Amino acid sequence: MRSVGGGAAVSRAVVLGWSVPPIDSSLSRRTADLVAALSDAGCLVTVITVDSPAAVRDDGLDPALARRIPDDVRIIRIADDHPDELQRIDRWSYERALDPAGWRDEWLARAAAQFDEPGFGHVHDRLREEALRVADTEGVDLVVAVAAPMVTVAVAADVSARHGADLVVDLARTTGGDFEIGGQRVRDALSRATVWCPDEGTRARLRDVDPTAAERALIVPDGFGTEPEPGAALPARREHWPLRVGCFVEPDAWSAFVEVVEGWIAARAVHPVLTEAILAVFGRPPAAGVAPSVLAQAAPAGVVAEASPSVDDLPEVHRGLDLVVVVSRGDLPAGRTADHLAAGVPVVWCTAQQPGPGHPFEEASQVVRAADLTPQAITDAIRTALALDPATVVPTWRVSAWPAALEDLDAKEDRR
Repeated sequence: MRSVGGGAAVSRAVVLGWSVPPIDSSLSRRTADLVAALSDAGCLVTVITVDSPAAVRDDGLDPALARRIPDDVRIIRIADDHPDELQRIDRWSYERALDPAGWRDEWLARAAAQFDEPGFGHVHDRLREEALRVADTEGVDLVVAVAAPMVTVAVAADVSARHGADLVVDLARTTGGDFEIGGQRVRDALSRATVWCPDEGTRARLRDVDPTAAERALIVPDGFGTEPEPGAALPARREHWPLRVGCFVEPDAWSAFVEVVEGWIAARAVHPVLTEAILAVFGRPPAAGVAPSVLAQAAPAGVVAEASPSVDDLPEVHRGLDLVVVVSRGDLPAGRTADHLAAGVPVVWCTAQQPGPGHPFEEASQVVRAADLTPQAITDAIRTALALDPATVVPTWRVSAWPAALEDLDAKEDRR
């Protein structure tokens, strides 16, 4: 590959990712950070993604996040043709209308034949066709797959092999089960790719599948914020009444929301400082399930629903909070939730999973993790957080690690 750090020739990079701005997700933010770093390094970047209505429903949109991608980056969006996205019967084919269940079974079987990854594999052929079209007509020096889903890894490996381009797999948001998808095809890709992991927990999961790939993998932590300029005003504890607590719920963690609200109600009943406190819930509760009704029923306990702040507005939201509650999956990288470490207030972390090694919430002095998701454990965590010594609540900013990752990629190329 030509140097991404500024050689005489320009590198052409193709990035394959499922979640891309303006989708408001941790995966989307990491992809935006990576793409901006590639562009800053002088690469001509093409991003190929899937325009998924499900991602819009689950994660929402953040136009401010889209503005983080440089204007010279081209984004190609492939329409998601999953049958669950076409609910209007008047637009169904005759065959589907005649036998909806049988038609769907046949469609899913054809999708699995492309790439057996439920919910994602059906775009394999069109994603591969578009990626090869770009590479064949314009050339490519670097192919990056942002995973999960793992269909991006399979397609990126094919493009890399056909054009002799460098292959990078960014295991941005993967669980242990993801490594079972794609079989030998994905394992072969991991064995020859430069692998980036957001944390040690991801590398540990990779080690179970490919110890050699895990050994040479580079840790590239998420980094969305930047450290403030010298002399800038730092977040400070509010001294207003009543206290205002921000509860940030990740899309894949709403199943724990009922327990969190019950813990909040119990804490409010026994802790005098919370008697009139407000719990502002930020997130997009799923239309189905108990979360919307729980929000309504908990209103007398000071629970209110708030619109999710954009990436640009989050610092201002933090300045209005006395305590942050984060509800997320501990077995996944912290992603955007680690931005709350910059709030300058205590953080209560509610998760049903055991965190992997290197998770930033496990290492931060201002974070109190609930022992489990019982109301009593959450109550205890809130009380402990409110009693923290303010001197231990130090804002933590995360600077981008991508420039260093790209320098490492150049160094590997120079050694070949």
